[in-house]
Amino acid sequence: MGRLPLGRFSVGYARPVVSLLSGWWRDVEADRADGRGILWLPVMAGAGSATYFLLPGEPGTTILVAAGLAFVSAVVLAWWRAGGLFLMLAMAFAGFLIAKAQTELHRAPALEAERTRTVEAVVERVEVRQNGRGRLTLRPTSISRVRPDEMPARIQLSGRLPGEGLWPGDKVRLLARLSPPSGPVVPGGYDFARVAYFDGIGGTGFALGAIERTAPAGPVSLWRDPMLGLERFRQTIGSSIRSELPGNAGAVAAALIVGDRGAIDPEASEAMRISGLAHVLAISGLHMGLVTAVLYGVARALLAAVPFLALNWPVKQIAAVLGLAGALGYLAVSGMNVPTQRAAIMTTFVLLAVILGRSAISLRLVAVAALAVLLTTPAAALDPGAQMSFAAVTALIATYEWWSNYRRSRPGQGLASGPFGLPARAVRLLAAMAATSLIAGLATAPVAVWHFDRLAPFGLAANLLAMPLVTFLIMPAAVAVAVLMPLGLEGPALAVMGWGIDRMLDIARLVADWTPHGGVVAHPPLAAILLMVAGGLWVALFSRRIRWLGVLPIAAGLLVLPVGRPPSLLVTADGRGALVVTADGTPRGLGRVTSFTMESWLRHMGLDWSARDWRLKENVACDDKACVLTRTALLAGRQHPTADEDRKALSSGEDGAWLSAAPPERETPRPAQHSGRQGTDGPDGSRKGGANHITLVTDPRAFAEECTRAGLVITPLAAPRWCGESALVIDAGQIAGKGATTYRWQDAGNGRWRLDMEAQSLPRGPRPWTASLTGE
Repeated sequence: MGRLPLGRFSVGYARPVVSLLSGWWRDVEADRADGRGILWLPVMAGAGSATYFLLPGEPGTTILVAAGLAFVSAVVLAWWRAGGLFLMLAMAFAGFLIAKAQTELHRAPALEAERTRTVEAVVERVEVRQNGRGRLTLRPTSISRVRPDEMPARIQLSGRLPGEGLWPGDKVRLLARLSPPSGPVVPGGYDFARVAYFDGIGGTGFALGAIERTAPAGPVSLWRDPMLGLERFRQTIGSSIRSELPGNAGAVAAALIVGDRGAIDPEASEAMRISGLAHVLAISGLHMGLVTAVLYGVARALLAAVPFLALNWPVKQIAAVLGLAGALGYLAVSGMNVPTQRAAIMTTFVLLAVILGRSAISLRLVAVAALAVLLTTPAAALDPGAQMSFAAVTALIATYEWWSNYRRSRPGQGLASGPFGLPARAVRLLAAMAATSLIAGLATAPVAVWHFDRLAPFGLAANLLAMPLVTFLIMPAAVAVAVLMPLGLEGPALAVMGWGIDRMLDIARLVADWTPHGGVVAHPPLAAILLMVAGGLWVALFSRRIRWLGVLPIAAGLLVLPVGRPPSLLVTADGRGALVVTADGTPRGLGRVTSFTMESWLRHMGLDWSARDWRLKENVACDDKACVLTRTALLAGRQHPTADEDRKALSSGEDGAWLSAAPPERETPRPAQHSGRQGTDGPDGSRKGGANHITLVTDPRAFAEECTRAGLVITPLAAPRWCGESALVIDAGQIAGKGATTYRWQDAGNGRWRLDMEAQSLPRGPRPWTASLTGE
């Protein structure tokens, strides 16, 4: 047992402090002696991988060499000194270097600009949507006016499917609008460009007109082209389920068995998200565990029912082998996403432990699964599904270990026997389900808020009502469907599964109706999320009194949460759309913004509004040249101010007016300077100019009028130099290469206001997955 080297300072008033620190140090040493040091290795590997992906630019040779030397040094010191700290440092550098290596291995051509092209391709995956539409993953064989060496390995398109449908292996021809994979629509948001890069997708878009099938798929061999054969097998199962069980029930059943969620009605998907039941639709540890448990339990019961087999065969081990085969088969047909991979790895180790007669469930098992995922697919460190999956399972197993130790220290307190045995077991089962939902919900809440700007305040109620259906009806029926489908006898099991799914959707809609504002919350500060995640890991991974120190960063994170404020202005990556936040906090939309982008922006601000909400266009006037947000909308609580009130508020900054109105005898105008602060009349980047409107200009003919009357001009064009003399300007020069940007108004004093760029969605330096977006 180690000793904290502070004994010589333990005098006087310092003695209690030293005693406390020594106790904590003994706890750390005791945990390390128990082998819990391994639990921190995936944390460090994930931190190293995340550091690489979040860098503002690609690391140069000097940084990579330094990281390599640091890794080797840490490994040598860990071996020489048997130091756990050095091993953790080595794992962090390993995560960083493996992430870089994986990035280089995935380099492939990608589209460089938005173009309309004729595409000939082989269908690789078909995700059926509603109303005859679908999303296709294609392996192009030719793209018009694109050289073969510049052609992406894969492209992803949406469009209307032919009447006869499409299957993996079909050859198609279509006219498509193609573009590079898009980056985040809001700074800190989901980065589809990075995800597509590692999936080998170099272009996205939509079909213009019909998709022509030029040749049907021939025989597909699992041996010659395993991925294509597997996709065809998955689609066959999904199509069969949806044809026998129409509507949302069939779509959800297909999602639970083969991982294809595309056909689920958007209203049903939204109800599942709001109610906190969306995790049921994403195949992960819950589904893998239930499938394996059903297979293992049924196999063991059948084998044990035959006396000769029960007495002469290792029934338990045989059942475990059958369960393992089922788990690996489920992994193959489910789409093999990261949470499913994690669940399959853990299930494999659990069943191997059963076969070998060893203890199965432990946090070490989670650590091994996490290391396997992070060292083979380091991009999973930033994947929302992977983060939520590992957070939930870590919290649940840590709680289980704590509860088991607690019960062992207090024997003889159960009520599961005697006349109260059955009711007591029922109560304990309900309590266990409630605790599972509560713990998993709390563990995943910070991740959900960061990635989705959403919480499920009634998720516990929804899970208590729905999980018995999932556990005892829906998933066992799903196993029966899979077993009986080759015989053509799956009809009754599918009907039972469909009934259970319909009841689950009823629960989701009911709880969603209870949820205020759809559970949408404003985007939190990153510091708050990091503090809560760090505190949660501390509590879960330590096992003695020192674990409760983790409550402090969790509390600090909760205190920091309200500090975040939504931005004053959001601008799309192409500069053709903006969201302006008025002084009373009401958003107004300008220009062309897709529904997906607008709703993402609104959720980022904590508003559960539709992109078609009429309030977004209040006080906004548009024509074919520009969109104008009038001055009235910029004043808090003043729908129709008088001219004198208007002038007073604008000149004094009263009621949160954004820009100060200058008298006709304005200060001598000077060209705007743009280096993160838009427009300068004051030495600190502030401006005192006309504030009648905020304008988004899309036609150069509108500059003459709008630059003279607007306080702020936003445009995807290159604004004329003189425009900056009378207005703040955000134009093509400031937008290029930044992606979506956010800005904030700052009071510079003396009636001046400054517009600062707060964040941008693309890295400031080149990254392999942003090259086509930044033009570098």
